[in-house]
Amino acid sequence: MEDANVETKFYSKTKPGKPLFFGKKNSVCIFGIPGNPASVLTCYYELVRPALKKYINHPQPGPIVLQLPLANSISKKPGLTHFLKGLTDHKSVTQLQGQESYILKSFISANCFIVLKEMDVEKKTGDIVEVHLI
Repeated sequence: MEDANVETKFYSKTKPGKPLFFGKKNSVCIFGIPGNPASVLTCYYELVRPALKKYINHPQPGPIVLQLPLANSISKKPGLTHFLKGLTDHKSVTQLQGQESYILKSFISANCFIVLKEMDVEKKTGDIVEVHLI
C-alpha cells in the first residue's frame, strides 16, 4: 500500500477476518478484507459498517453492545479477538454451531456476535460476555 501512498491505520487480529487491512488515502477509507464468506460478513458488520456510519456522521456508528451471560461454555486459543456468531434473547447468549469462516449457515440464525478478546481462553456457562447486535 505504500506504493499507492495509502496510510496504514491497522491490520486486524480477529477471527474470522484475518488479515483485514484498513488505511486512508487523503479522506478516502480503504479496506482490504479476506475472501471467505463468513469473514467478509463479520468484517463488514464489525469494522466496515461502523466506519461508513462514522463517515456520514451517523449518531450510532458502532454496534449496540450488551453484556450478557453465556448459555454454553466457549474455549479458544489466546492471541486473536474472536467474533463468534450467536443468538440472543437479550437475557443470555448462545454460541451457534458452524463458526468456520467458509460456513454461512449460522448467519441465518445469528442476531449477534459474541466477542472474546485476544487473551480470553475460556468462558463458562453463566460468565458475562460482550455481545454486539447485528
